[in-house]
Amino acid sequence: MSHPWRSKGEKRTIAIEYQPSESILSYLNDMRDALRMALAYAYVMAKENDNRVPNPIALRRKLREWFYPRYDYARHHVNPLCRNAVALLKSYKKKHKKLAMPKVKRLTMRMDAELFKTEQTNDGSASVRITLQPFKHEYITFTPKHKKWNEYSDGRASELLITDRRLSITFVVSEGDKPLGGKFIASDLNFSTIDSTIASKKDGIVKLQQVKKEPISKNARIQNDFSRRRRRL
Repeated sequence: MSHPWRSKGEKRTIAIEYQPSESILSYLNDMRDALRMALAYAYVMAKENDNRVPNPIALRRKLREWFYPRYDYARHHVNPLCRNAVALLKSYKKKHKKLAMPKVKRLTMRMDAELFKTEQTNDGSASVRITLQPFKHEYITFTPKHKKWNEYSDGRASELLITDRRLSITFVVSEGDKPLGGKFIASDLNFSTIDSTIASKKDGIVKLQQVKKEPISKNARIQNDFSRRRRRL
């Protein structure tokens, strides 16, 4: 199991030119309309909360009541849609120093890893499998021309930016096994002592150092002294 504090690693993005199908164009047009609606929802929520832009989770709770009955796309599409809307609204507010709805003209959608998968065949071609509807996929096949494709595609595909002309696939190329640092400190707070030990990993072997005990009677005395001084004041 990977540690939840593991570094996100280095990311690399490869852009691929392609010719969109009718299904992809229809999807991109729908998502542009849905993004405009998501921006409207986010704008109203912000105006009702002292111009504070809502977070994507709060926006999703509102937008899904409109999104789900209208579209037959997989429900997970509403998640990146809300993140895109919040990011656009925040960026516009920061740039123009005021809250207003930015105009959305481009056909573009950013997807997370739950909605797409990269596949490679033995003949050297590759494809991106996009989940549009539940259990229904759209395949975009291409011949990789980027000189780093084989190196980067060995990593985990984390994000896809799709437009009507280009795919931009982001790979995590080095996640590593080390979360934050090489050592961990574990402490146990008792009534009279604080017991601590350090765990370190070397060559796949975890070693624990001797438990160190620190008495806290002095801490309690200092705390009581300050408590008496506050009461006198």
